[in-house]
Amino acid sequence: MYKHLNTHYFIYFRACRAGLQADVRLGSPRFSDCRGVGICAILLDGIPAAHAHCRDWCQAYLSVDEPTGRLLLHFVRSTVSERSFDHHFASGYLQLQDPFRLPSDVARRLALTERDNIIVPGRYPVLGGEDTLLVSCRLAIPVVRCLPAATKVA
Repeated sequence: MYKHLNTHYFIYFRACRAGLQADVRLGSPRFSDCRGVGICAILLDGIPAAHAHCRDWCQAYLSVDEPTGRLLLHFVRSTVSERSFDHHFASGYLQLQDPFRLPSDVARRLALTERDNIIVPGRYPVLGGEDTLLVSCRLAIPVVRCLPAATKVA
């Protein structure tokens, strides 16, 4: 039975690598140095030399789960530093404090529209394997809150 589960896992992992390969910088986009928690950047063409010194870069394969419309991030465990793992994944959740708009090239390659190209803030469970860390994120347009119209005082 172990061999069957192991074989199934490797087939699953191979399928994950069929997604869109990207470099993901973990941290908050709210801060210029990406400190905090969340996703700070997603790049498809490699890490620019100007940002190569930055911590918390890792490799992931992105795909959209058709039945749920959720963004699946398959982080390659070997590219996640121990510091990044402890800070972002050790609790069993990847927390996003701020919405993250997917870059236009990522959204286009994943066939997403303007209506579903933003990762919604939340606390997302991390499913860990030997080689991957899987996070399933909700996509949507962020809610725009408007102040109610002024009312007359009687």
